[in-house]
Amino acid sequence: MSQRARGDKEKEAMRATILEAATKIIIDEGIEGLSMRKIAGLIEYTPTTIYNHYKNKQQIVADIAGEIYNKAHAGMKTAFQANASAPVDRKLELGFKLFIIAITSNPEMGKMAMGSGCSEDIINLLQEILQQGKKEGSLRRLDDNMAWMLLAALTGFAMEAIKSQTHQNSSWRGMVNSYVEMLVSGLRA
Repeated sequence: MSQRARGDKEKEAMRATILEAATKIIIDEGIEGLSMRKIAGLIEYTPTTIYNHYKNKQQIVADIAGEIYNKAHAGMKTAFQANASAPVDRKLELGFKLFIIAITSNPEMGKMAMGSGCSEDIINLLQEILQQGKKEGSLRRLDDNMAWMLLAALTGFAMEAIKSQTHQNSSWRGMVNSYVEMLVSGLRA
């Protein structure tokens, strides 16, 4: 391995360590408790080391939020692929449920992800599935912005559940199922 490649690998390892520490702080203390000094203290480096990898804590938050959206996107994509022969409305139900559960499973991280604006991949994936349903005739005529509107509905539901702590109720999964059914039924032809 070249010296440059080793340096790049070490830099990526340090960034991962920083993100891991920041995630722990956010989970334990909320986003308000996150600071460069706390991250540095947790990983036993100086704040200068953190600043060598991230300009500010907003960059760290953006990277963590991006990872959360990437996981939600990957979960939805996997569900769509694993159920390739299923009707489009069934794929949407599975994907929507996975998204809501992923976002609400860790409220602090979910709030961060939803405030990040890292949603383009999910919108594109939804648009692809919606177009498939339109071609099959299983979904009604769709507005060009339907994927964006659906993502806004899903994130709004998840945010309200986090805010009101509804996601902690024993009936939460049932509520998610009912909400998703309501959304998908409005799309059917």
